[in-house]
Amino acid sequence: MNIVEENIKRNEKLFPKYNAVTGVGSWEERFEIKLDNEISLYLPVEMLQLEKINDVYKAGGLHKYSVDKKLLKEYDLTEEDWKVDFVEELQKLRLKYDFEYWAYACGRIHNKETRKLIRFYLRPAQRKLLHSLEKMRKTGEPMRVIVLKARQWGGSTLTQLYMMWIQIYWRSNWNSAIAAKFKSQATIIKSMYERAIANYPNEEYHLKNVGGSSNVKEIVETGSQIYIGSMQSPDALRSGDYSMAHYSEIGLWEQTEKLKPEDLIASISGSITSEPYTLIVMESTAKGEGNYFHKEWIKAINKESEFVPVFVAWWEIELYRKEFKSTKDLTEFYNNLDSYGQYLWSLGATLEGINWYFSHKRKQSLSEWQMHEEYPSTPEEAFISSGERVIPVEYTLNLRQMVKEPVFRGEITADAQKGESALQNIKFESLPNGNLSIWQYPDDKIKYNNRYVVSMDIGGTSKRSDFTVIRVLDRLDRMNGGGDTFVATWRGHMDVDLVVWKAAQLSKIYCDALLVVESNTIDSRHQYVEEGNSYTVFDEIVGEYDNLYVRTDPTRIKMGLPPKFGFFTSEDTKSALVVNLKALLRENRFIDYDVNMLSEINTYEYDEKRKMNAKQGSHDDVIMASMIALYVSEKEMETPKKQDDKSYYVVPSFI
Repeated sequence: MNIVEENIKRNEKLFPKYNAVTGVGSWEERFEIKLDNEISLYLPVEMLQLEKINDVYKAGGLHKYSVDKKLLKEYDLTEEDWKVDFVEELQKLRLKYDFEYWAYACGRIHNKETRKLIRFYLRPAQRKLLHSLEKMRKTGEPMRVIVLKARQWGGSTLTQLYMMWIQIYWRSNWNSAIAAKFKSQATIIKSMYERAIANYPNEEYHLKNVGGSSNVKEIVETGSQIYIGSMQSPDALRSGDYSMAHYSEIGLWEQTEKLKPEDLIASISGSITSEPYTLIVMESTAKGEGNYFHKEWIKAINKESEFVPVFVAWWEIELYRKEFKSTKDLTEFYNNLDSYGQYLWSLGATLEGINWYFSHKRKQSLSEWQMHEEYPSTPEEAFISSGERVIPVEYTLNLRQMVKEPVFRGEITADAQKGESALQNIKFESLPNGNLSIWQYPDDKIKYNNRYVVSMDIGGTSKRSDFTVIRVLDRLDRMNGGGDTFVATWRGHMDVDLVVWKAAQLSKIYCDALLVVESNTIDSRHQYVEEGNSYTVFDEIVGEYDNLYVRTDPTRIKMGLPPKFGFFTSEDTKSALVVNLKALLRENRFIDYDVNMLSEINTYEYDEKRKMNAKQGSHDDVIMASMIALYVSEKEMETPKKQDDKSYYVVPSFI
């Protein structure tokens, strides 16, 4: 790879030539219409529905279009007059159909550096957000976007002026709401709107107070009203009739005794119907995981809500670049990149961007977590908290690229929940919100020894407790020198005596897999005593399913000592699990499609006592079950091989 040439390509892709007047460089689908042999405009495809423009386009341009002589005579026009009028009409029509042109021609914003009013010339990051909004508007969908931001690229400005454009050109009496943590923040956002109206060309539009309150403004000419409110004064926004809403920095909204962020949002959004031109934008910097914004972002990523996720990385913002004095300096900089710098390059960042990143971090004496929060490189990195990560962020690159939706979501069932019948007529039952996700179904075409491992980390039964997680690992690729693949995950809440049978069912249907259960919870809390002997749920299932992981030394079993089932996690064994996971991630030696694994890796931290745990409000159930499976596979099992035994268990049919 020629680094200099690749870097030039990246700069051209991220920051292409752009002209809001001609339409060059827009993200939107456009067509070229020639005004003469030298001048072309690139207009939104939507404008081809306008008959006059379509006729000129089909003729090959305005300079080739022949105006109907009868029309000229009727209106006493020369052909040149008609074409001048056409251009003037075209410019007016563009104000309605071409937001980027309207923003530049009519929008006025405050420049933070010069303190002057300037035309609203969209930045690349703003055009990225606009593209998501316009895609929904043009297809008639309700516009719903959740925006994860880096600092200072103008997402709020774009949102407010886009709402204003809707209220001026597309809908009348189309009320909007602006909600922030504090009223002062909502007022600042509203001021963008007020400034744009006050400086609108030819003074075509005006704002007035409604009901004597500055909290509600109305565009006199269209009847559309703009409300502001906050978490501190929510009553100002309750029971309104809204068609659009902008929720700003909701990652900062804190739950109080009387109000949750979701309560205020629900009270506003509840009045917004699901029809064309309705709009809801939720935007924020991340501010940690586990809060309302993070949960809504995850829902959007998993397509569990109507919101489209939009993320803008710092390296997509043209402000965050530091030029090199020479090509030699650029090349030397690349050759001396550390692992995180190489990670940034692998994401698509330019070398000028990476140069700025390290320079800014050094000059401002910012920690890694501060840079991740304020200048995130990826969505996952944005939500990283101030704790010290166990797994370096650059180790997760391949996992990010692997994440995908399962081919099946539902539950595994059988003739009974426990006992002998629990392993009879095992099948998969499709349910939209089921606990079981499958990426690859059991494969029994050829029988193998040591192919599948099923691992289990036991949680609690209430919705607020830790999850119980069961993971299925396929080791077949080891026969060709490859690694393992996680092919299924069960994640939910269930009584221990039942969920262990659930794990046995998955083990059975996945070709009699080795079942490895993390035994700490069972050993400490789920024993019962009968005639002086202690029993656990392992003793219940071993008579029906005997391919259980045993940690007792085989020699001691021969001496008559009872086997100890399950994987016991201590500080020493947990350290061994983590060391193994790091090595496998670093060397790209396993595949995992589950987004929960990636999420938990990003919140797995060292606490103040240097112990490894999930950060407060997060979970480590998936990562623990995964680490156990990977460790047993890597350290304690032989390579899979074909079976000769023709009587091998046949996988039951499933639906």
